[in-house]
Amino acid sequence: RHSSIDYNNMKCFIALLFLSTVLVSVVQGKPNFIVMQPDDLRFFEEWTPPPHYPRRAQIETFPCATDNCLPNIESLRTNGLQMMEAYTASAKCGTSRFSTITGRYPSRSAYSRQINSERDIAQVTIPNTKLEDVNGLNDCSEDNLAALLQQNGYRTGVVGKWHLKRSTGNFDSEAFQDEIRACGFDFVASIYADNLDGNWHDGTFSHNMEYMTAKGIEFIQNDDDSEEPFFLYFNPTAPHSSGDVLEALTTFPCTNTPDGILMDEPIVDGMTKGTTCEKYRQTVIDRANGSTENNDLGAIWVDDAVGALIKALTDSNQLANTFFLFQMDHGQEAKGTLWEGGVRLAQFVHFPDNFPAGSQFHGMVSTVDIGPTILDYAGISESYPMDGKSWRLAVEDSTMASTWDNDRCLFFELGQDRAVRCGCYKYMNLEPGSDTFDRGNQRGLDVDANDRETLYNLCDEDENYELGSNKEATDVKGSEFAMLEELRSFYDCHLDRVKANQDPEYSDCGYSPTPALPTFSCFSGETEVEVKGKGSTKMSVLQLGDQVRVAGGSFESIYSFGHRQDSVVAEYLQLLPTKLELSNDHMIFIRGKGAIPGSMVEIGDILSNGDAISAISTVKRRGVYAPFTASGTLVVNGVEVSSFVSFQGSDSLMVGRWKTPLTWQWLARTFEAPHRVMCRHFVDYCVIESYTPVGISVWVANPLRLTQWLLEQHVMVLSLVLLPLTGALVIVSLLDTILSYPMLALLALTSTMVLLRRSSHHAKFGKL
Repeated sequence: RHSSIDYNNMKCFIALLFLSTVLVSVVQGKPNFIVMQPDDLRFFEEWTPPPHYPRRAQIETFPCATDNCLPNIESLRTNGLQMMEAYTASAKCGTSRFSTITGRYPSRSAYSRQINSERDIAQVTIPNTKLEDVNGLNDCSEDNLAALLQQNGYRTGVVGKWHLKRSTGNFDSEAFQDEIRACGFDFVASIYADNLDGNWHDGTFSHNMEYMTAKGIEFIQNDDDSEEPFFLYFNPTAPHSSGDVLEALTTFPCTNTPDGILMDEPIVDGMTKGTTCEKYRQTVIDRANGSTENNDLGAIWVDDAVGALIKALTDSNQLANTFFLFQMDHGQEAKGTLWEGGVRLAQFVHFPDNFPAGSQFHGMVSTVDIGPTILDYAGISESYPMDGKSWRLAVEDSTMASTWDNDRCLFFELGQDRAVRCGCYKYMNLEPGSDTFDRGNQRGLDVDANDRETLYNLCDEDENYELGSNKEATDVKGSEFAMLEELRSFYDCHLDRVKANQDPEYSDCGYSPTPALPTFSCFSGETEVEVKGKGSTKMSVLQLGDQVRVAGGSFESIYSFGHRQDSVVAEYLQLLPTKLELSNDHMIFIRGKGAIPGSMVEIGDILSNGDAISAISTVKRRGVYAPFTASGTLVVNGVEVSSFVSFQGSDSLMVGRWKTPLTWQWLARTFEAPHRVMCRHFVDYCVIESYTPVGISVWVANPLRLTQWLLEQHVMVLSLVLLPLTGALVIVSLLDTILSYPMLALLALTSTMVLLRRSSHHAKFGKL
């Protein structure tokens, strides 16, 4: 009897057999994320704060008597990346949190837009800034970082202070947590709806860092053994003065929590493990060097929580792959104002896989940048518009850092006051009688009761941010009229973009950090391919799955776009007479030369269609596109081209001065094999493709970085790594062929077995 063969099942079995390790590495390669935002933490001198008020300055140093004070927060700072000019978009607890979790200015809150619909300038306050779905704008269910990560395979959790929903008396903790879960969080615990003096609070509990940390660790350790990466939004309530920290440490037991009264004390390694909660809390008090201030006790308590989280990550072997961002929610000396002491904050990012110890970044960054940056590292496209930008490329490429300092504008909102900083200059438009106006007047800053506008130069003579004297004590608008006009126009632009009574608009106002024209841009959107059933089609409207003509005349499906970005402007070579437009590094088939990069093409070269190139010019076009096909070829503007680029401006791999026989066309297609196998043989996997903010396919981005790194290494290192890596990828490429043509593969295997048996048979009888 002959059993029938299900070739689809056979393909899946073979793929799973060969690619199980690849899948595990892909899952493990997704970073975890923790964003930790203590409430009202001080900006200690050790962290390089902005200049203080000229009058009644509030100078804070570490609270301990010992040198090793706040060791865990310091570990995040000194062993990671310190942002030297980090800002909040709004200097209040709730408004700052909104910008962190959404990547948007708080005036864009759907709840705020409803309240401020009749105002030209939105009143940005905590009561007006909530994460709720209102009038078709889905801040809670869709347009926030947690919801987007959740939609893309992340476990999401939040513990601690929320402050982004309305809370009232007769507070129902379970119902409130359910409302937060609807905003994209799988895990919600130890939630403080608002400040501890709010009417939601029944007085049975206070700050409780042990319980909060225990719940955070519970989420990190994930009892269901899921391989999913995670995002944890961890918001300590300490050291906020709405609950006295010393009273919390001495009066309220660890078992009294916002989730009810516990039967047993939470056991937290690094805090209460091996002791009692009372004894542990006494160590917090003892380390404060006699201080009973909220700020001192709270900072030590929060530091212990950081240490416990780090230990949990270390014990679960997740620390190296966790992006741990620690920041103040706003400045403390000028809290509730738009002065530098209110909007500047400390921000540290610990990510051992990416940031070496002692890293610093001097470009301007904002809380609105956190969402785009995390999505960039997660390899997830922004599915809704954000005001922020990912700073990943700027941090990784030192040549871009200056554009984030000199060529960027950040906006700040509070009440009806607004400010914009562009490079060294900061423009403020203040309402007389506002907190910003009155506090500045009281503390020695330069404000004018007869003029809402002020302009400050925040830099020294070398155009570096001034850390000594407070430059907001001198209004320079009288001598810098051109700069005043320019920044005023940016202010007007911002007000127009966020106006509540019109559709939101997200185009930039003012300067924006602009990287150099992209490399690996491949084809312009003006070039055309032949799509089966549609005819000639512009590159800009191609879709995944379209069948396009390739070299040899057949049609193949587009399984991926290695690069796709509609908005960016890139530079291309235009080849006449075909008007083919491709980037310098993209490869084209030339008769007698094979696949060569555009930079090697010469006038007189013969294209695949028989035309001789008559002229080569440079053009700039909007949009970059690199469709991938199984053969690694396309026919564009009637000419056979590659799907790939050359990394060295040559047709073959160069190792030192030696030109290897390995062509870039063969190498690129071989290195692309794992991506090709997944997309072609697990159809659902690539139906929706994710791209980095610069438009590179997430599947392509990491191999691209690996290739670029390899080419920068010594010849010996390149050789040692490239040979085994290429061998492994050849096997995966062979797997692609087997899965594509299972009958032929089965026939080849059968034929090989028959030949081997015959050979064995002849050898056996030959001896007889």
